[in-house]
Amino acid sequence: MRFILYPFWSVNKGKADISARRLVKFLKSEGFGLFQTMNTRVSKNEIFRNKDNILQIHNGSSVKSFLINYVENTEESDLDTDQKVSLSNRECCLDKLITMTDASITNYCQSLTAYSESGLQDSDKIKFFSDDAKSCYIAFKNGVVQITEDSIQLLKKDALKDKGCVWETKVLQHEISVHNDSVASEPNPFKDFVHYALKSNIIPQIENNDRDEGTDNKKYQGQKDAFETAFGYLIHSYQPPDEAKIVVFIDVDSSHERTEGGNGKSLSSCVHRDEGC
Repeated sequence: MRFILYPFWSVNKGKADISARRLVKFLKSEGFGLFQTMNTRVSKNEIFRNKDNILQIHNGSSVKSFLINYVENTEESDLDTDQKVSLSNRECCLDKLITMTDASITNYCQSLTAYSESGLQDSDKIKFFSDDAKSCYIAFKNGVVQITEDSIQLLKKDALKDKGCVWETKVLQHEISVHNDSVASEPNPFKDFVHYALKSNIIPQIENNDRDEGTDNKKYQGQKDAFETAFGYLIHSYQPPDEAKIVVFIDVDSSHERTEGGNGKSLSSCVHRDEGC
């Protein structure tokens, strides 16, 4: 039954007494857990909340805020008929929560279930969302873009639930729209940057540049293919360890005596960073 663990407190003579067992179970039911990264039972684990397969990092302060907001905003009408909680009852709990320290909330959270990506000692395994050999996925606020060799499409946020969880920090915090019929035909700033930056011995103009000038030679075509392949590899999370690569951006005409900057290395790195990689 929904809300069966709520309320997680009792009131005696106008004061709330929080049940540690019920509070921990309530937090578990709301998706809270501990994320373990080291294979030792004494490691310090991160508090997180799994909300619709999006993992949010938390601490004692943010869990306290969650509890206060939940109690404050959950009306009697929101609860099952046999789980009534009066306004005065909730106010007693709020008084208790507000005076609790962040450290005490953190202590409660240490009894949450521990999870890890690889099923480490004393933890449950949690499945993470990732690319596969034929598809790349990039999460946005309004959905997930799926990129394959043949198409680019925007999927609903819950379309890939069975593929696992993703950290909230990996979700790009803006919305996107995808128009497949314009991908190949319409220019865009980064696409144009790649196309023009790899040309050699071509002086760029402020406007009316010849897009095809300087592109009909093997050097240009080879460099462009290498850059697009390397960049695609970097923004793709399917990278088997036995096929791992190191991508290095260098100035092609530089030497130990002379540097040749201004070729777009820093700009490429910034775009790569903003892709959430």
